[in-house]
Order: sequence, then C-alpha cells, then structure tokens
Amino acid sequence: MTLTVFIRYEIDPFKRERFKTYAQAWGQIIPRCGGHRVGYFLPHAGTFGQPALALEVA
Repeated sequence: MTLTVFIRYEIDPFKRERFKTYAQAWGQIIPRCGGHRVGYFLPHAGTFGQPALALEVA
C-alpha cells in the first residue's frame, strides 16, 4: 500500500526558526519509522489560498 500525504502549513513569519527545527526533526523521525520523506515544497504563483489534499492508495 502506498500512502501519500500532503499537509498545508500556515507559518507565522516570526516563528520560522521554530518551524525549521520542527521540519528537520521529521527528517529523522520518518525514516526511523520506515517511511520515506520526499521533502517540502512551496506553492508556485497562483496557488496560494487553494487547499491541496490528496490521498493515493495503490
């Protein structure tokens, strides 16, 4: 079974360092639990404000 998860974050611009620490922690946690972290992606122009949620089961 393949599971793809998309999470939308709203980051307080004054707490970017805290989010960086949070994101780096997941880089260690996910592989330790047997998963594969692909990465973080920023939306391109025109996609702000449109929620993206997808679930793929193969």
